[in-house]
Amino acid sequence: MTKHKIIISIINLVFILALSVCASAAAAGEKYIFILSSLANPYWQTVKHGIEDGGKEADIKLTVLSATSDLTNEENLNLCQSAISQNPSIIVLCPTTTAVGLQCLHEAQSKGIKVAVLDATISVEQAKKAGVNLSFSVGTDNVKVGAKAADLVPASCQNTAPKILILEGIAGSLNSANRVRGFKEELVRVSPHAKIISSISADWDRLRALNITADTLTRTPDLNVVFAANDVMALGAVEAVRAAKKTIK
Repeated sequence: MTKHKIIISIINLVFILALSVCASAAAAGEKYIFILSSLANPYWQTVKHGIEDGGKEADIKLTVLSATSDLTNEENLNLCQSAISQNPSIIVLCPTTTAVGLQCLHEAQSKGIKVAVLDATISVEQAKKAGVNLSFSVGTDNVKVGAKAADLVPASCQNTAPKILILEGIAGSLNSANRVRGFKEELVRVSPHAKIISSISADWDRLRALNITADTLTRTPDLNVVFAANDVMALGAVEAVRAAKKTIK
């Protein structure tokens, strides 16, 4: 049997959060709280370690909270309420969805707590429209990230009309929406005859990505490309491709 090669495009962002404080007695007593996405993703484990290392270097007191799952809005809101109750100087948030994030930031700001966003999950413009003044935002141009992934399609796939599966993140995630938008827009330019078989949410989940990819391969055995909006979903896609006895490029 001829081995069919499938390109798996993985989005795995790495950035450094720089922490800086004034070397004053008042600043020394301040407390910082970071609320991250689920640590089930190794990426967020790395971010947590970076925050903790940065806190030690800057000699500041900080707490890192994280959800057990990115799919439960209630849990994320409960973490926000817990953070607000501790009355920190600032809450740095990585919300699972824009709506949940804005609600948390708005409530924190109403209590006189400074707010900031990690991983650019909420744009500065969106925050302003919601009446939230961000102290800072750290993140990546995810539209450009998606475009970079699309550039790999013609460079890696000999088929001039490749069939593509897109695995999106959780509904309402700005990061997922921007990565997918960047991928689709650039794909039209670099591979105009490409056909997107399906663009569907796998909820940032490895098992769901595996199942969706497996089902797609059953219906479309000549699938050429899987674009995953994060690394965990890409790993699920890889498992499905291997189980189908196809090769990965």
